[in-house]
Amino acid sequence: MKDHIVYSEAFKLSVLRALRHALYTMAGTVILHSPYFKQVYQQQVDKGKHHTVAMSHVIRKIVNVMCGMYKTNTSFCLPTTEELS
Repeated sequence: MKDHIVYSEAFKLSVLRALRHALYTMAGTVILHSPYFKQVYQQQVDKGKHHTVAMSHVIRKIVNVMCGMYKTNTSFCLPTTEELS
């Protein structure tokens, strides 16, 4: 039986910081290159949301899409901007 590995709080925080950075970087790239996610971002900004809040909304949508792809074992098909409404 393997021993339980205990990680320090500093290590956990550094991992979370790196994950957050990777997600924000990915969202920024997706917003630049995907009209669908650009529209998701722009809708949030038009509602008066701050840039960071709008980015968080895009990140959550990306994560939901990725989880759905994993769960159903399908590839991503970019929806049209009309399907966003």
